[in-house]
Amino acid sequence: MQNSNSKDAIQGQATIAANPMLPAVPPDDCEHSEDDFCSNFDGIINADVVAKLKTENLKASYPAWDWHGTVWFDKQFKKFCCKVMRYGWHIGTVYADTEGELVNEVSNRYGWS
Repeated sequence: MQNSNSKDAIQGQATIAANPMLPAVPPDDCEHSEDDFCSNFDGIINADVVAKLKTENLKASYPAWDWHGTVWFDKQFKKFCCKVMRYGWHIGTVYADTEGELVNEVSNRYGWS
């Protein structure tokens, strides 16, 4: 993946590596959703939250057994983003084109074995 100032440079795949063009944390002014984005318990994505993430200035929780994700949608780059925390430490941020890709990548990397 080439680093440029174009949205095309970051499209097409789930990404774990740091990309200076994409934010590692959600914007400070995001409101927090009362509903979770997804639970690692059952893997069901909340479609209502997904729709709100795409249209509102919102972030949502993605709870799991030994990590916690905060999910938001970057409207500039049209990417779902998930800041992953474990025991109070930011251990990574994952980016994906779709909510399903995001769940798969976060779960494969930090969750399900």
